Amino acid sequence: MENLSTLLSSATYAASIISSCVLRLTVVYFVRWLPLGPRFLPIINTSAVVYLSTLIIQVFEPRRSVTDRSKSRLATLLLGRYEPRSPISTFLTVLINILCLSVSVDFVYRGHVFYQSEQVTFSRVGYVDSTTARVVVRAPSAPTVQIEYREEVASLWHQGSVISVNESSEFLVVNGIVKLSLPVRFGFDVSEYQTAYRKVYSSPSWSEELKALPWLHTYDDHEITNDWASNDTGLYLAAIPPWKSYQQSGNPTAFREGVNYYSFMKGDVSFFVLDTRRYRSEELMEDGVFKTMLGVEQLADVLHWLETEKGLKVLVSSVPFTRNWRGPESIDNWAGYLVERQMILEKMWKTEGVVVISGDRHEHATTKFQAPDGKSNVVEFSTSPLSQFYQPFDRQYRQDEETDVMIKYHPFGVSKFGVFNFDTSNATQWKVEFELVVDGVKEWEYVWTAERRV
Repeated sequence: MENLSTLLSSATYAASIISSCVLRLTVVYFVRWLPLGPRFLPIINTSAVVYLSTLIIQVFEPRRSVTDRSKSRLATLLLGRYEPRSPISTFLTVLINILCLSVSVDFVYRGHVFYQSEQVTFSRVGYVDSTTARVVVRAPSAPTVQIEYREEVASLWHQGSVISVNESSEFLVVNGIVKLSLPVRFGFDVSEYQTAYRKVYSSPSWSEELKALPWLHTYDDHEITNDWASNDTGLYLAAIPPWKSYQQSGNPTAFREGVNYYSFMKGDVSFFVLDTRRYRSEELMEDGVFKTMLGVEQLADVLHWLETEKGLKVLVSSVPFTRNWRGPESIDNWAGYLVERQMILEKMWKTEGVVVISGDRHEHATTKFQAPDGKSNVVEFSTSPLSQFYQPFDRQYRQDEETDVMIKYHPFGVSKFGVFNFDTSNATQWKVEFELVVDGVKEWEYVWTAERRV
């Protein structure tokens, strides 16, 4: 009987230490690295319950069960173990575990409970060209909103902060600005999507520098739900109206009535921003001529745009065009729609000067798609996130086929974005200069050139 009691005591002691270590490590990983609530919260909560249960058992167990244990205070603090002979160390280590659990709860619920941001007021600049400017305004407490326009001429110049927008201005094309499933999802109705956008525009991270930039947007799965591939049904009907109000209203005019994809010119560079979610076939469908990401109408529009636009062209996709990202999630990208991708590539190779910009994978990769005859090449710059997590250990990008040539792969950094300079001044050559900025520091630069066909 005494042997059984000793065995149970040892098991309780071991369970206490294991659950304490798992709790601490998982909370740090969850809060600081990978905020996937459905994956890590069950581990955190289970570890906390096991730890508190074993702690209570040890408090009331006979003292003889601990006489042979190490009396190291440091081990008590590091492992979260119960040591009756060192009450201060025991109290502190229990407090550490309670704080870890509290940090997890705070991380998940604080924004949802305390920061609904219902009265947030903001304005932002959208698409700007030589004749028009789109400004998105939210002022819920004001019965009317007055926008004043003043022409900027030399006689009116003054010292201070002036935002000047012209053909050479910088702008950003982004997707995934909200992620309702991270760290956990609280609802599926329109109000939850509206709240997510309000939180973004009321965040201290929405700095003056970001407000000064014209922002153009597309959307991806996280504006609806993870890996969305159910067309314009179900959650799409709840997610898209808020996206249109907060994001699309600042975009250029849609390509045609009722669609979300659009095309525009910046100087003499033409852009086509795809809708990769609304029209796609089921991801598990066998790849072939009937499987589509863009849908019949949008695909025809893209092919026509590639054929008729004679200048430098930029195709913007919310998911990577390359097939080099492997793993189960690759079917959510163009790697799952290779037949349709090949149709687009062949059209790109027949035209000239095509660059692809994409995001989604929280990493950076520059990939080149060389034409079989070697006479034409297309390059993709896939960069994200602007501000989010990255996978610290899982590496899925690799080149296996000659069709997708890796030029650069950089997975690290919680903030990654690209800076482009499009040079069309040379009559015989297209030139695109790219800078990769990671956590505020220029990490890499690359110059892509292509022959202009006179």
